[in-house]
Amino acid sequence: MSLAIFQFFQPMLLASIGVLASVSVMFMVLAYFVYHAFGWEIFKRVGADMKIRRMYVAYRLLVLLLKIDFFAFSGFAVTYIILILKSSDAEFGITIALFPLTLMVLLLAFWGLRRESRVTMWVFIFCLCGSTAYFVFKCARMYDPKQEIKYERQRAMMTYYTIVSLFVVAATLFQSVVCLANFGFGLKERIEMTRGHRSDMEQIQDYYVNAAGDRRMPLEG
Repeated sequence: MSLAIFQFFQPMLLASIGVLASVSVMFMVLAYFVYHAFGWEIFKRVGADMKIRRMYVAYRLLVLLLKIDFFAFSGFAVTYIILILKSSDAEFGITIALFPLTLMVLLLAFWGLRRESRVTMWVFIFCLCGSTAYFVFKCARMYDPKQEIKYERQRAMMTYYTIVSLFVVAATLFQSVVCLANFGFGLKERIEMTRGHRSDMEQIQDYYVNAAGDRRMPLEG
């Protein structure tokens, strides 16, 4: 019976593998062009100073990781609530309450990154350390013999979500430290300058106007 079912679904499984492979190749090609376009956008925004460009790339990478953090935690929490917890469990309400709290912390981190607030970033780093401890505790609890019945059928899936969340949190923690070390070296001023937060007299020193009337960063800037 099982062999007949496998033979029935085998063509669809092979087709799905082919579709995924084709889409992956397409994404690789698109990523190549986006990579070059992104490099040009960085040049237009922060100029040709390699130090500023590296700091800006680190800044944008942390912004991306902040978004991924929310989706990673949401995936873990929703799966944990649906598959593991019951409405009568004490963790049920706590896990739901972590949704707005996580969003507030991520928004606070973004604000601190934009404003180069060291105190805010240190608070965020402390929260990331707490998140790491939380996921490590959850992973250890899944393999606790006393909790075997609770996680018996969903252990593999929950372990996967926990490891992914830990990886994302670790990457965010590392990138937060990198961005914190870049504070005070001119990136904030350069970004604000491109957004028009400085006066025209201040911007004259950093821009020239090309034939089309667009402001451009000089190569020596």
